[in-house]
Amino acid sequence: MKKLAVTFAIAVTFLLVNPGTAYGQDTEVVNVSVTIPQVLVLDVNSNAIAYGTVNQVDVGTTVAGPTSTQLSFRGNVSMSLSVNSPATFTGGGGAKPATDLAWSAVPAGIGLANNAGTMGASTSLFAGLAAGDYPTEITVSYGLDINWDDPPGTYDLDVTYTLSTP
Repeated sequence: MKKLAVTFAIAVTFLLVNPGTAYGQDTEVVNVSVTIPQVLVLDVNSNAIAYGTVNQVDVGTTVAGPTSTQLSFRGNVSMSLSVNSPATFTGGGGAKPATDLAWSAVPAGIGLANNAGTMGASTSLFAGLAAGDYPTEITVSYGLDINWDDPPGTYDLDVTYTLSTP
């Protein structure tokens, strides 16, 4: 009986110290919060197209680029892609216009607003493409006009591809 009285006293004391507590269940809420930023990623397979020294027979013709540029891109927002360059090549022995470098783009699975042009001005390849991952979407090939009035020298032109939101 003494044991029962001590057990009862402990139970009553516990209930008096913790009134209103439901024993056998407890609920807590955990808030999970995350901020996902706008993400746009543009990848190119090569950052250089090296024509090297053209042959004498190439003067007065359009020489195809030795390689093409493969563009892949991904984003979690609607995307636009443009290509641009300065108005003239740098270096060389004179002013060679950027319009001497033509480009053509072949898409794989998407439509293009423009699929060919010349450098020297900004041109939109597409605008408003849906968010997603486009791993091998556009191959850009180049053709360079080698003119009789191009002074001898080494010429450079930076071609910029820009992936942005529309």
